[in-house]
Amino acid sequence: MMAGHNQLFYPSVMYARQMLLEGDLGEVYMIDSVDAGARRRPLALDKSRWGKEPERRETWRSDPAKMGGGELIDTGYHPAYRLLFLAGQCPLEVSAVLGTYRLPLQREDTANVLVKFADGSTGRILTSWGLRPPGARPTVFNIMAEAGQLWGEMDKLYYQPVGFQAPATLEFPGWDYGRTFAAAIAHFVDAIEGGFEPLHSYKEATDTLRLILAAYRSAEEGTIVKL
Repeated sequence: MMAGHNQLFYPSVMYARQMLLEGDLGEVYMIDSVDAGARRRPLALDKSRWGKEPERRETWRSDPAKMGGGELIDTGYHPAYRLLFLAGQCPLEVSAVLGTYRLPLQREDTANVLVKFADGSTGRILTSWGLRPPGARPTVFNIMAEAGQLWGEMDKLYYQPVGFQAPATLEFPGWDYGRTFAAAIAHFVDAIEGGFEPLHSYKEATDTLRLILAAYRSAEEGTIVKL
């Protein structure tokens, strides 16, 4: 069984995980995982409709009964499984704040989730349909560690050791989002033929869902949820 977690196959994420496994960064302090983008309707050419547009419909995505939640359980799944993959461990505590800023949805369009791991490191998830991530470029993760800072876009990885004024950059040309799905399918075929467990099987999929549901519970109860 393989969960279709395609963003694991961003080359920057894979290379970062390798660096972490080999201890290149030393002790890890904090990992940010981000998937955010602002959605906006086009301006109606009939000016009498300005400010009166009907509620944006996302078919099943706008229905909590079908979705099981809002943005966090949808797009938020990507930064959640990326965080757990990079951290290499399951969380001990989860707290979350949800918000609806841009889209007239029945549930949240934005989520901030704070995670505490067993080794004392912290994870942070920012995921949104209502706002862009910080900075000018679409960074998908940022790792702050003893030896320096490591952050990545889908096809670029940046490493800035402590005391250095500029980062080293590693580029992975030829990657686009569609290629991640092809890479995931190829990995599944390799796992079947090679007789090994895929990177994300039922346990990793379950751990991701457990984190998401704990975040919802935290937001609803206003508490830190222990796992």
